[in-house]
Amino acid sequence: MGPEPIDGNLEHHVGLEDGALCVVDKWSSKDHADRFAATRLYPAFAAAGVRLADGQTIFGFDSTGRN
Repeated sequence: MGPEPIDGNLEHHVGLEDGALCVVDKWSSKDHADRFAATRLYPAFAAAGVRLADGQTIFGFDSTGRN
Protein backbone atom coordinates (compact mmCIF):
# COMPACT_ATOMS: atom_id res chain seq x y z
CA MET A 1 0.00 0.00 0.00
CA GLY A 2 3.03 2.21 0.03
CA PRO A 3 5.57 3.47 2.53
CA GLU A 4 3.89 6.85 3.02
CA PRO A 5 2.27 7.57 6.38
CA ILE A 6 -1.51 7.24 6.29
CA ASP A 7 -2.98 10.73 6.63
CA GLY A 8 -5.46 10.98 9.48
CA ASN A 9 -4.83 7.51 10.97
CA LEU A 10 -4.52 7.93 14.73
CA GLU A 11 -4.41 4.27 15.85
CA HIS A 12 -4.16 0.86 14.16
CA HIS A 13 -4.89 -2.42 15.97
CA VAL A 14 -4.87 -5.97 14.56
CA GLY A 15 -5.83 -9.20 16.28
CA LEU A 16 -7.87 -12.40 16.16
CA GLU A 17 -11.42 -12.79 17.46
CA ASP A 18 -12.84 -16.32 17.41
CA GLY A 19 -10.30 -17.23 14.71
CA ALA A 20 -11.18 -14.26 12.49
CA LEU A 21 -8.86 -11.38 11.65
CA CYS A 22 -10.07 -8.17 13.26
CA VAL A 23 -8.63 -4.76 12.30
CA VAL A 24 -9.63 -1.59 14.14
CA ASP A 25 -8.46 1.86 13.13
CA LYS A 26 -9.11 5.21 14.76
CA TRP A 27 -9.25 8.14 12.34
CA SER A 28 -9.16 11.88 12.79
CA SER A 29 -12.28 12.08 10.58
CA LYS A 30 -14.63 9.95 8.51
CA ASP A 31 -13.33 11.73 5.40
CA HIS A 32 -9.79 10.53 6.17
CA ALA A 33 -11.00 6.94 6.58
CA ASP A 34 -13.09 7.06 3.40
CA ARG A 35 -10.20 8.56 1.40
CA PHE A 36 -7.80 5.85 2.64
CA ALA A 37 -10.25 3.07 1.72
CA ALA A 38 -10.91 4.51 -1.76
CA THR A 39 -7.34 5.42 -2.72
CA ARG A 40 -5.17 2.85 -0.96
CA LEU A 41 -6.96 -0.05 0.76
CA TYR A 42 -9.44 -1.23 -1.87
CA PRO A 43 -6.99 -0.74 -4.78
CA ALA A 44 -4.40 -2.81 -2.84
CA PHE A 45 -6.98 -5.55 -2.27
CA ALA A 46 -7.84 -5.57 -5.98
CA ALA A 47 -4.17 -5.63 -7.05
CA ALA A 48 -3.51 -8.60 -4.75
CA GLY A 49 -6.62 -10.42 -5.93
CA VAL A 50 -8.17 -10.30 -2.45
CA ARG A 51 -11.92 -10.86 -2.39
CA LEU A 52 -14.25 -11.33 0.55
CA ALA A 53 -15.35 -14.90 1.13
CA ASP A 54 -18.90 -15.75 2.11
CA GLY A 55 -19.54 -14.58 5.64
CA GLN A 56 -16.72 -12.00 5.66
CA THR A 57 -17.68 -8.42 6.33
CA ILE A 58 -16.09 -5.00 6.15
CA PHE A 59 -17.98 -2.43 8.16
CA GLY A 60 -17.44 0.93 9.71
CA PHE A 61 -18.97 3.08 12.36
CA ASP A 62 -18.35 6.47 13.78
CA SER A 63 -19.20 8.26 16.95
CA THR A 64 -19.25 11.94 17.67
CA GLY A 65 -19.60 11.49 21.44
CA ARG A 66 -16.69 12.03 23.76
CA ASN A 67 -16.25 10.84 27.33
